[in-house]
Amino acid sequence: MSVIQNTDTQLALYRTRLFLEEGRTEAALSTLETIHPENEKLHSDVAYLLAWGYIQRKQWKEASAVLSPLLEAAQYSDGEQETLVDRERLALYLLHLGQVALYLTHVEDASRHLMLCLKVLHDRRVHLPAVRIKAHYYLALTCCVRSLTSSCVEHYEEALRLARHYGREEDVPDILYRLCDAYQKNKEYVQACKAGREALHLYETRMDQQMQARLHNLLGHACHHSGDYSEALSHCTESLALAVACQQVMLAISNCT
Repeated sequence: MSVIQNTDTQLALYRTRLFLEEGRTEAALSTLETIHPENEKLHSDVAYLLAWGYIQRKQWKEASAVLSPLLEAAQYSDGEQETLVDRERLALYLLHLGQVALYLTHVEDASRHLMLCLKVLHDRRVHLPAVRIKAHYYLALTCCVRSLTSSCVEHYEEALRLARHYGREEDVPDILYRLCDAYQKNKEYVQACKAGREALHLYETRMDQQMQARLHNLLGHACHHSGDYSEALSHCTESLALAVACQQVMLAISNCT
């Protein structure tokens, strides 16, 4: 019986998504009222679609109430909310919606929300540098999941450019880390090494051993592919030592391999 109920729920959720894509918000919210999810995954999907509908109706309080638990589960946060006008709130909530969609593995939805977020941000009256940076950052992640490596690199490069332009130095190391990985997947090994070394230096300054271990591992792969086997060995050895110290078992195995 529960299998049939779950199938019915999935069909109802599919109809709801179509309604939302078509801008039929009332029909979507009415459909969601009839859905009683049987498990946590379906419950999260219902909450996500509710938030999508509330955002279309500019019901920010209701959208925040259903998005907040999902954002906490995804370990994402953005603090800019209280003093925003509607068009700024729309950009921020579209970012949140994209983050949640990505967390729930609705990658195409995530890309749609984030692209719309950037479109809203093109309005000169909307000045939210942190939101713009994060929109490009998470769009890069959606491209990575879909193996769109060139687009992934482009969005990370833009996120990095914006972070430096607006002086948001706290965002730079994580972007460089992701960019190093993206360059490597795009077979741009020289660029991967350059981004990776800069990120490594910043994480050493922060004394973040876990991220240092990951960077050494990435650099080991990049150096190996570029033919610098001596430096590759050095990075992998250093990554292994740090991974063991930080009890990162899978990373330690990767370095041994």
